[in-house]
Amino acid sequence: MLRRLGFIGAGRMAREHARAATAMGAQVDVVLVPDTGSPNVVEFQKVVPGPRFVSNAKAFWESDMEAIVVVAPWHVIPNMMAELFEDDRPMLIEKPIILGRKAAWDAANRNTENKIIGFNRRFYGAVNRLKSAVQANSLKSVEITICEAISSIVQRHGEEIIPHIPEMYSAHILDLMFYLFGDLEMRFCSTYREKEIDFVSSDAMFVTTAGVPLHLTLNANDPSPVGIRARFDDGTTYGLSPIEMLTIYKGVEVAEATEDSPIRRYTGRELSRHCEEGQFKPGFYEQMTAFLHGETKQAAGVGDAVRVHNLIWALKDGECSTLS
Repeated sequence: MLRRLGFIGAGRMAREHARAATAMGAQVDVVLVPDTGSPNVVEFQKVVPGPRFVSNAKAFWESDMEAIVVVAPWHVIPNMMAELFEDDRPMLIEKPIILGRKAAWDAANRNTENKIIGFNRRFYGAVNRLKSAVQANSLKSVEITICEAISSIVQRHGEEIIPHIPEMYSAHILDLMFYLFGDLEMRFCSTYREKEIDFVSSDAMFVTTAGVPLHLTLNANDPSPVGIRARFDDGTTYGLSPIEMLTIYKGVEVAEATEDSPIRRYTGRELSRHCEEGQFKPGFYEQMTAFLHGETKQAAGVGDAVRVHNLIWALKDGECSTLS
């Protein structure tokens, strides 16, 4: 197991990763930050007392650490990737790792087997229950709904993030689309450029290698519930909505109209429900466990991230393509 870690970044997400790492017995030796006197340093020390904080990159890279966790701001990491790829130590890198097509090509052609990307939802118990069902049963159809609340994201990151919201936020569910359902061929894509913001909403239809239809909608400020709904030929429907909760249905309950409620109502007959629980941010402890033990099979790699980014560009451009 890897035990001596370096961190790039000390913000909220870095602290969540550090909590998971130290709970496993790992030690954070050194943290690279722009300013060693920032409030983030104070907050990080509350979670993990003892690391050395440096603002000099050379001092950081020369430190005696076994592995690195990269949790810099969303617009910083893509500019660091060439330097990160040059270091041969294992890394857990938060997304997005690329924001341009040339960078995607460069990343896809590097030897990055010991670099994993922080798509932590792959490690949700609810997600893997659905994955097991997909492997054991025959799918009929899939629906995936992604709705981005633009104003709340802008409050956290500023307006410059708007065109890159899919890379930062939608990417999590788009990665699950491949993780759960495998290679996909896009048969149809319609785009809508929002009138008041620099955001492209999309509606697309895919088929799996087995010919199962998958409908994806990705929209700005859509009140529809975010989630993944998979229908199987045994009559069951698995719904991840939100992604942290899996509800399994079979059949429909009909509530007849009454004097007090004059409209007949139809609801799914619920068989079971499974929710993410625990003291850590969902998936973080499991992802960190895999990283520190070098178990990368379940984790997302650089190639997986490149595939997600290629899909995002295809959705924005309305270009149909095979994504494998």
